[in-house]
Amino acid sequence: MMRIRITLFVVLAFVLGGSVSCRRVAKSYPEESRPQEPRRTQRNKTSGKKTSGSNTSGKLAGPFAVSNWSTVELEKFGRILQEYIGTPYQGTSKYQVGIDCSRFTSEVFRRHEGLRLPRVARDQARSGLAVSRSHIQYGDLVFFAIGGKTVSHVGIYVGDNSFIHASSSRGVVIDKLDSSYWRKYYHSARRVVHADLPRSKSKSKK
Repeated sequence: MMRIRITLFVVLAFVLGGSVSCRRVAKSYPEESRPQEPRRTQRNKTSGKKTSGSNTSGKLAGPFAVSNWSTVELEKFGRILQEYIGTPYQGTSKYQVGIDCSRFTSEVFRRHEGLRLPRVARDQARSGLAVSRSHIQYGDLVFFAIGGKTVSHVGIYVGDNSFIHASSSRGVVIDKLDSSYWRKYYHSARRVVHADLPRSKSKSKK
């Protein structure tokens, strides 16, 4: 199994490290219908070599707007995200059940704060507080309407104009919000951390 490392720089260059493991989902859910995003490459301006348009190594850099997060919360949230990097999309692996986009976000926030988010992305888009694109912060949900006006995909903003999500073609990866593909499908953002949302009676194991 591929071992991937993700480094999250938060606050004053606080580094999280560790091996990443793929987490199995106990129950299979139907995929959310949406077209697969294409694999994208771009040329490095200095070397001229093509590089991937997404970040599968998980390395993040840049400022994080985390005024509402404590250091302990940031560390816990970052480690939860680490565990999912590289997890295959539901139905794409014969070895793992996999995960889809809204199941991914639901599990992350349930494990972090015991939050109970709706199962489907379009319903998650009505949870928490609405956030304008210019005020998105670390941990906010970001939504996309692919092939129409209805929300069909969701991810979690992780700073530096990047978000982590379960891609239908690549599994759980990190992409840029301003990439040519995601920019045109961006729909909205919601803040659920510290929001007055239902909590689970017991949190899953960390």
